[in-house]
Amino acid sequence: MELYDERIKIKGKRNADLLFIKDILQLLRPDIIRSLQGSLKINQYGMFKNYIKIGFRNILKHKAFSFINIFGLSVAMSICMLIIMMLADQKSYDQFNSNIDRVYRIIGQEKPGSNPYATTAFSLSDKLKNEYGIVEETAQLRKGVGGDASVNQKTVELRGFFTDDSFFSVLDRKLVNGNSDNALSEPRSIVISSDKAYTLFNTENPIGKSIKFENRGLDIIDTEGGIQPVDWGNYIITGVFDSKSVKSHLKFDALISSSTLDILVKEKKIYDLRNDWESYFSTYNYVLLQENQTKEELDNALAEVAKQVYGEMENYEEFQLTSQPLGLITPGIMINNESSIKLPEFIYYIFSLLALIIMVMAGLNYTNLSIARSLKRMKEIGVRKVNGAFRKDLIFQFITESILTSVFAMAFAIILLYFTKEAFMQLCVNKYQDFD
Repeated sequence: MELYDERIKIKGKRNADLLFIKDILQLLRPDIIRSLQGSLKINQYGMFKNYIKIGFRNILKHKAFSFINIFGLSVAMSICMLIIMMLADQKSYDQFNSNIDRVYRIIGQEKPGSNPYATTAFSLSDKLKNEYGIVEETAQLRKGVGGDASVNQKTVELRGFFTDDSFFSVLDRKLVNGNSDNALSEPRSIVISSDKAYTLFNTENPIGKSIKFENRGLDIIDTEGGIQPVDWGNYIITGVFDSKSVKSHLKFDALISSSTLDILVKEKKIYDLRNDWESYFSTYNYVLLQENQTKEELDNALAEVAKQVYGEMENYEEFQLTSQPLGLITPGIMINNESSIKLPEFIYYIFSLLALIIMVMAGLNYTNLSIARSLKRMKEIGVRKVNGAFRKDLIFQFITESILTSVFAMAFAIILLYFTKEAFMQLCVNKYQDFD
């Protein structure tokens, strides 16, 4: 502007105006233009770095206080993460089944209000499949397989069920060796788990090999008990499954073909339950519904079956049959005669509430300690205000310190979780090693 005034006096206003415009245009160069917004971002970044630096200094300056906060939060976080992992694991059971929305387990109830049973009559599956069009396929698993399999002076304990080939299609289980379409079609056929096959045959292919089986009446989940060994004869291995590859509520080591029951019944080595509707303690029945069929239609069919079969039986007039979705078995309602040890549904919610309470208590403890310590920082806050700090700047500073403390606590919690998880899993393996 000073140069412009001088040019007016020397060259006149017209020439001064033209030169003024030229000078202004020369100033419009990108390399000398600085964005006001960019300048604010740089300043905020610098302030953020300063807050982090101050946060680190305060943590290191007050080591005892910081250790109490970080250790308390990390312990609470590790426990909560362990609980969350356990609950997530429970929710993952049977999710591998591609037809999980159409598969139901049939449960029985002696009378309204009584605790239901996971088992029902042996003949129920055939009746549903033959007489009700809403059912695409059924699978029945009869308990009673529990004893010792031996070959070449090697012996291994097997627990499982009697079933047929429909088991593989209804419950979507795959075989790593063998054909699931006919693995259990012949009498004296047996399918065993891969770890049991390795124990008996090492790395050899077990398909077609014969094993001798002596039944001791071991239940599927009991760790003790049984009867004197009863020789059930020789069985041909027709399939091998990997029990570790899927998470299922069904835990078993072996499956024997249902057609073997005829032989064992004739030899009087097992009870005949084919027409015994009163014996509803030994068989798990599963149903695969036709597409577009609903649980309500299945329950109506089951109510009709219960009325037809049990309506005229003495002491069974109130017996009920209902369905339980496969995805709601684990975790599920408390039920008698389960096929495996599982987490009841109400315990699932108790653990969820426990995790929430632990974190809330840890947060309250951290808050109380921070409030108590803040009384000693009044001078620091006053000095910052005198030097121009606004309320939002102070809030942001303390939030940054809290975030740093939480990050350190989370890192320490992950380390604690690693060791806690290993100890917890080891405890579970030692207690339930026969069923994992």
